[in-house]
Amino acid sequence: MLWKGLINSILEKGIMRNLSLIIFLFFALKIQGQTEFEAQKNFIKIKDILTTENSSKNLITKLNSLKLTFKDQINNNVYDFLNRDIDFGYNHKRIRVIFDIWQYQIDIITKNDSIYLKSIKTEYFKKYSYSSIDENELKGYLLKRNTFYQSHKMIKQLLQEISLNETFAMRCGDGLPYTKEGLKIKSFVDEEDIESLKILLSNFNCEKQAFAVEGFSMLSKNEVEIPNECNILIKHIIERNAELQICSGCITGLVEKIYE
Repeated sequence: MLWKGLINSILEKGIMRNLSLIIFLFFALKIQGQTEFEAQKNFIKIKDILTTENSSKNLITKLNSLKLTFKDQINNNVYDFLNRDIDFGYNHKRIRVIFDIWQYQIDIITKNDSIYLKSIKTEYFKKYSYSSIDENELKGYLLKRNTFYQSHKMIKQLLQEISLNETFAMRCGDGLPYTKEGLKIKSFVDEEDIESLKILLSNFNCEKQAFAVEGFSMLSKNEVEIPNECNILIKHIIERNAELQICSGCITGLVEKIYE
């Protein structure tokens, strides 16, 4: 009888433990479903504005108007985060939107306020993304840019690289360890890999270009000869002096022009 009672007690505890786990999972999934619904709902609202608006100024105005529909005006925000020259009269603008704790990244390419590339993505739910490209307009831009950078970039690469959320920093964080990209640049320099650095120079992402410039600077300090075609691009990137997302010490997400 004692053994029977002990077995029953263990089984009952096991059932209760499993029941508690099932209840916990049920509510966790329910909460996740609710939060994903909010993220999706706001994504659709932002996408509706982005798909119909072809003026960068009007886009910001409409996003700010959407922000006013939220009761919480402190934690819901629209940030005009980046606005930088990407050559031949075209600009890359990045807008960060935070609605109901979810962050959305909007990237657009403009010329004279007209939008020719649109992209939106979310940080937590990768499936909620959207992009639109005016290929007829941007083919001319690509042709000029490929000629100047001696590259072979395609429309697909333009979208991928322009929407990359990169921070320019060779070192960042407590104790200033090398960043992942910083280590890559250091390895290129150690191996005197000029070709890999040259490829980075032609990247649409301005932070990637800045990493390449830094790599060539390190090579120069090591008295490695830099090809003239690379020096021309380096000079151009420095003179253009586009805004960059940077890390300073332990503070990341700052926006500055790094060339004086």
